[in-house]
Amino acid sequence: MERNKMIGSGRNKSKCALPPHSNELFALGKASSSTGAKPLDRKRELPSASSSTSGSLSKKGRLSVGKTVEKPSSELDVWEQSIVECEPVELVASVFAAIDLQDSDTLIGLLCGAIKLMATTRHQPDNILLLSLLYLSKLRPNLFANDIVTSALVGVLKQHQMQQQQLQSQGPSFLERSRTNTIVQVMVTNLLMRGYHDKAQWPDSFIHLFMEDAINERIWVDNDDCQCFVENICAQFGTKVPPKNILTSEITTLAAASGSSAGAKDTVTIDEESSESMQSNDMKSGSDSLHDVVRKPRFPHIAGTIEKLVVDMVKETLNRRTSPESSTKNFLRFLSSVCGIPEVRAQAISRLELWIHSGKLLKPAQELLAYICFNINGKIARDHEVLTNLVKIRLKTKQSINVSLLCIREIVKQQPDLLPILLKLVVQNELSNARNPNNSGMLASLFQERPNATAKCLAEIYQEFLLQREVQREDYCRTLRALLLFRTQT
Repeated sequence: MERNKMIGSGRNKSKCALPPHSNELFALGKASSSTGAKPLDRKRELPSASSSTSGSLSKKGRLSVGKTVEKPSSELDVWEQSIVECEPVELVASVFAAIDLQDSDTLIGLLCGAIKLMATTRHQPDNILLLSLLYLSKLRPNLFANDIVTSALVGVLKQHQMQQQQLQSQGPSFLERSRTNTIVQVMVTNLLMRGYHDKAQWPDSFIHLFMEDAINERIWVDNDDCQCFVENICAQFGTKVPPKNILTSEITTLAAASGSSAGAKDTVTIDEESSESMQSNDMKSGSDSLHDVVRKPRFPHIAGTIEKLVVDMVKETLNRRTSPESSTKNFLRFLSSVCGIPEVRAQAISRLELWIHSGKLLKPAQELLAYICFNINGKIARDHEVLTNLVKIRLKTKQSINVSLLCIREIVKQQPDLLPILLKLVVQNELSNARNPNNSGMLASLFQERPNATAKCLAEIYQEFLLQREVQREDYCRTLRALLLFRTQT
């Protein structure tokens, strides 16, 4: 027994006496011992497949081929299989050399490698890499309209959106930290805009990208540097933007929110501020050249498919979120941007009263009301139902009532043919058992906007109601006297 203990203790001592592995040594093979290690060759070092995406880049920001991706090569996207490594400082020269040699594979691989490198270092991208991509997009914008390069840009943006959803599930603090730097999203959208600025038909993947960000976090949809790209996508919906006087309260709220967010960014270090300012200047220099791009529908070849896609998504979301508290501000803002679609207006107006009475959704709901009213088309039968529901909405706060009256006046101002329909709906609602307390205010607004036409139409409506035989005239006469008395007082 004592001999065994001595042997065991001797083995432990010999094992502990071994010097620890140096940082310059690594094990070879599946079961290699410490004696089988050799010095690490830094120049030939390749990251393993199990390493993280951030660890796949060397200190110089060089992108390795194939080994950086965690998933098997059989599951790689086409653009990831085409990646060619290149130093950021050599990107422009390498691209033009591939163009001179007419080597399309190398050319596409270089661009995909640069996009992958930019996405991997998203927290602090290389300024030289960003400038190189902007320079190439200005001189050769068609390079970014290539199918494989477009897939790379779209794939990067989708990956960022998935990461945002994961951060959202972890808590608001994680999500807020991820919002501090959106350079990659801005770069991707501007590169896509440069590549397709002269194309009449855009890929449908752009619509999916917009909807995903507009409904959820709106990280790049609300970014000023991405507005050209966003406006060309929204042009397909045919949505008219209401005048600023209707959205004054919303604009003030957004300005206050932007001021508070700017104050939150004061905690950034000096080095990060200088880096972000340089990168923001790069974005502005790249987006300035897009100011003259014509905003027009870019998906005429799939217009019906896009409309069905949006309507189905809106119906599914509304059916899933039964209570007004379950709806989000971003979803209401998305509804405002797609109000050019008649079915969206009909679906949104049915829930608008609940949203306006919800304290958390008051501002976006008022904005949605303005968008619905400004996009109503009297020639569409579906919008007659929208007008009926609009008249029935019972508003309680003075601010909401004022916004509603401004919207009604705007409807009559833009489309005078809708005046008789609106007046008849208001009078019918006043004669019904569920009278709206805001009927008098709506009549006053209509008289202020078009006094002569309103008086004439109202007289015709009175005459029509009084000549009806199948109803009790006394009930009508009593209510009509009250309306006439109100008219003489106003």
